[in-house]
Amino acid sequence: MSLLARLAPHLPYVRRYSRALTGDQTTGDHYVRVALEALAAGERSLDEGLSPRVSLYHVFHAIWCTSGARLEPRPVDATGAADDAGQRLMRIAPRSRQAFLLTAVEGFTPAEAAQILDTDYEEVEALIAEAQADIDAELATNVLIIEDEPAIRAVLRVLLEAQGYRCIEADGAMRAEIEARSHKPDLLLVDLGLPDGDGLTVIRRVRAWSPVPIVVLSARTMEEQQVAALDAGADDYVTKPFSAPELLARLRAALRRNARGAQQTSQLQLGSLRIDLARRESAGPAGEIHLTPLEYRVLECLTRHLGSIVMQRQLIREVWGPEREDDSRSLRVCIKNLRGKLEPDPREPRYLITETGLGYRLRADEDCEASQRT
Repeated sequence: MSLLARLAPHLPYVRRYSRALTGDQTTGDHYVRVALEALAAGERSLDEGLSPRVSLYHVFHAIWCTSGARLEPRPVDATGAADDAGQRLMRIAPRSRQAFLLTAVEGFTPAEAAQILDTDYEEVEALIAEAQADIDAELATNVLIIEDEPAIRAVLRVLLEAQGYRCIEADGAMRAEIEARSHKPDLLLVDLGLPDGDGLTVIRRVRAWSPVPIVVLSARTMEEQQVAALDAGADDYVTKPFSAPELLARLRAALRRNARGAQQTSQLQLGSLRIDLARRESAGPAGEIHLTPLEYRVLECLTRHLGSIVMQRQLIREVWGPEREDDSRSLRVCIKNLRGKLEPDPREPRYLITETGLGYRLRADEDCEASQRT
């Protein structure tokens, strides 16, 4: 069986991977075509002396080689397995990434990988260990500890790392916001009494652009203080001194709720259209519908608040970032394009509704039927 024939079952994954790296379906598919043409032209030399196992590695390698400097990883917000794997792999050093793909993904032995990479067995072993350490760090649940007391931070770090969490630390409000934006943690553990600001301010600012779970850990025990933190956007409140088992249980519960919410909003049905937000795939009666990464991000934000009004400024903050809050034109253009692709009649939208002076509302089919009855 030829190399290309052995690769055929893997091509859907390869295309999704390439699209994730380029941030664009057309460009991603173009790179795959170029890569396959390069493989076809040099199939004999590529296949010579290699294991008969399917070599998905060669498609990845050909994509990297044929696209050259043009193929740079771009930020992708999708949580689909292929996109997520692509982002993680691209954050690993190229040489370690190749060794990992050959052994862990393709099943080559380290000796075979050494032959393909033109190096020795010991280096391949070291590269694999380095890649695995990087991947383990990527897969770990990241917790941002926002606490000004070094001793308490140390206790929390030991406690959380023993449970497999990866810890990022901030000793003040300003540092907390910087770390939250740069690391995109899976959960925030926030003390309210910070030296350069109040923890409530941190919660409000983070909540303005991220749905990340936030658990408060504070010595403030008054009921009104706890209510203020929850109203600011915190998901839970634990008082000091704290019980380690209780704190860990509350962290797990906050992460579970967040995961369930993400799962529930990943599938969207609009009439005969099916949209998978996690996989970034959309289809209708006529076949596949191409949506841009920006359009998917707008839909993701609206879907999290399905049936409710999403304020224009909130949409812009979550999709474009807080520095673009006044750029309403980009949002209007994006909504217009989405209506052209998803609405039966874009001039009379059924799903993407403008709430004049406020923002937009995404309605599911049952909401549309209810509005027609009233």
